[in-house]
Amino acid sequence: MKINYTRRCLGIVALSSIWLLQAKGYSETANNLVIKASNRLNISRNSETIEINVRDILEKSSLVNLEQLVVNDQLGQRLIHQLLDIDLDGTYDKLIFQADFDPKQRKTFVITSASDSVTQWVSKVYARFVPTRQDDFAWENDRIAYRMYGPALEASGEISSGVDVWVKRTRDMILDKWYQPDYNYHSDSGDGLDYYKVGSSRGCGGIALWDGKQFHVSNNFQSWKIIANGPIRVVFELQYAWS
Repeated sequence: MKINYTRRCLGIVALSSIWLLQAKGYSETANNLVIKASNRLNISRNSETIEINVRDILEKSSLVNLEQLVVNDQLGQRLIHQLLDIDLDGTYDKLIFQADFDPKQRKTFVITSASDSVTQWVSKVYARFVPTRQDDFAWENDRIAYRMYGPALEASGEISSGVDVWVKRTRDMILDKWYQPDYNYHSDSGDGLDYYKVGSSRGCGGIALWDGKQFHVSNNFQSWKIIANGPIRVVFELQYAWS
């Protein structure tokens, strides 16, 4: 199972970040790469994620130092962005950034190199393995959080590969706080709570195989790997075994 998760992608369905947001092409001016994008829908789209292949940046511009890249909007304001090495080969594959769009709005963005230090953005997403809570793997964005259950919990006799949901009433990241030993996340102290009982169900989007007569579900995940961890997108893998 591979989870490709952005602020606007909930659950464990991999969605393309540029979904329905159409990039209109590239042009290079003074060592800058100009990106044009348009919202094709008649609705506003806030904090929409735009995805660019790093290969295109290198081929279509003179930009080389990816670590010094910044993304500016048409007013010159710096936008939150993230570089992704999806295959973990040591080379970046994708550049993603976020912007707000009005209905049918077209925008221009400039990818350039910063002479000053690159902004350290406050992350909108977060994922972590939690061995202190019997091998949970949890992840969140600035609106909601999830977790899945690992081998330590399975060894205790609780078997579930369903997706648990933690409902938030804050835009802050809450996983580290809620996993503190003295914190009761089943009671709302102002940030939200875990009110959802997964049990043996699929929870919020757990996977099952259908053989035409019945569902076959896996046990708890066996191993985990974090590929990217914000500030816009979390990508991780959980490995499962079906008996």
